[in-house]
Amino acid sequence: MSKVKVCRAGNGFFVLKRTAVMLVSSAALLALPVQAQTSDDEICDAVAFLSRSTMHVRQHGVSLEELLAAHAASSTGYGGQQALVQAIARNAYEEPEAVNEAGKSQAVETFGEKWRKLCLADVPQP
Repeated sequence: MSKVKVCRAGNGFFVLKRTAVMLVSSAALLALPVQAQTSDDEICDAVAFLSRSTMHVRQHGVSLEELLAAHAASSTGYGGQQALVQAIARNAYEEPEAVNEAGKSQAVETFGEKWRKLCLADVPQP
């Protein structure tokens, strides 16, 4: 039986690291649209969602190695977006882990908005 690490979230709930990593992998699968007719706003909203989810697990003690391993295991579901998923993950771990829940929440929101803006700036204008 494998050992599961548990980290305590500030809101009193216990978060299984392995579950958190799987949730981010699932979020990535749901967040990155595959349809060609998806609007730029929807795509950038999905990138922001994935970014917030990634920063959330980073702020709650999941290692970069665990997160990247989970992403690699799910690589076929990203619709060719594996490089983006890895870039977001690596960028999240360049940021420090906040010391309290308010700081963690702020880091999550700020990181999601940063990636949403990067996505929108990369969209060709008509």
